[in-house]
Amino acid sequence: MRQIFYTTTRFGIFYSLTDYFKEKRGGENLPFYMKGLCSLTAGGIGAFVGCPADLVLIRMQTDNMLPEAERRNYKGIADALRRIPAEEGVTSLWKGGVPTMIRAMALNGTLFSTYEEIKENLF
Repeated sequence: MRQIFYTTTRFGIFYSLTDYFKEKRGGENLPFYMKGLCSLTAGGIGAFVGCPADLVLIRMQTDNMLPEAERRNYKGIADALRRIPAEEGVTSLWKGGVPTMIRAMALNGTLFSTYEEIKENLF
């Protein structure tokens, strides 16, 4: 579920932004710094969108490590996504969101921009 939200969002935003800016530049390839900015933006937004799925993944993986009295015993993804906001508030779905977004921005800032730059120079 995390990959569905995070990956599709970051790819979609990156290519939408680069297409938009290429069109603004008359179809000309973007300079590296603009690709980098598009990459950073896509990574941050993708991580924000994927953060609730990350939280559910981590909670479900670590639930069995907790003492029995502290376990949440989620029945599945849908149960966790329903219970977390109901028990802790909607914003709790983004606990740990800032470090996740910073990590994603760093990762995407290097991956997408360098990939596009290499692709343009080789082909």
